[in-house]
Amino acid sequence: MKKWMVLILLSFILFGCTQAEEAEEQETDVSDEPPVTIKNINPEVEGIVAQVDGHEILGKNIQYEMKRLELISVLQGDENEEEASSPNVALQEIIRNHMIHKIARDENITVDESEQQKRVEDVRQGVESNDGYARVMKGIDEEQFWSREEERYEQIVEAEKLIVKLMENVKKEHPNYDEKALRFDAQEDLDELIQQEVVDATIEIYEEEG
Repeated sequence: MKKWMVLILLSFILFGCTQAEEAEEQETDVSDEPPVTIKNINPEVEGIVAQVDGHEILGKNIQYEMKRLELISVLQGDENEEEASSPNVALQEIIRNHMIHKIARDENITVDESEQQKRVEDVRQGVESNDGYARVMKGIDEEQFWSREEERYEQIVEAEKLIVKLMENVKKEHPNYDEKALRFDAQEDLDELIQQEVVDATIEIYEEEG
């Protein structure tokens, strides 16, 4: 495998379990070299495929994220299912959520485990009746998947609480904004915070030579 040590600004997609918001694509060069293109990540690797400030991302983490993105894509009726659940997009999503967790920790935002569990139970009940659910989950240990999903909801709830906090900050500057405008600006502010965290991070990506 070929190892790249890079500082990169990625364009991310923030997914809830059944909805997605597309952020504007942005790229930042941090050296005279061209931006690194992630092409050959192998999710079947048992070991490490990437590190973010020393935090290890394993092949099984990519596999889970790909399955999660595939499920979201099916629930949304997305025709580009394969592209939406690619290893590249999965890695970007994992990195984004790592940054959300870091920001939330810096802001002293915590999540109650019972809240995570309740949210996941509600979501599971809602999606299991979907026609595409059984197809996506074929051959998958569903209990293990939903256990991972419960862990994932820590970042989802953290992001929601960060948005609420940022909305309060926006409202101080724009007291006449309605909720939709407040939320829009708060989401942009959160995206900027995440992007800055990525710029400041040391990201190691391990790619298969193709």
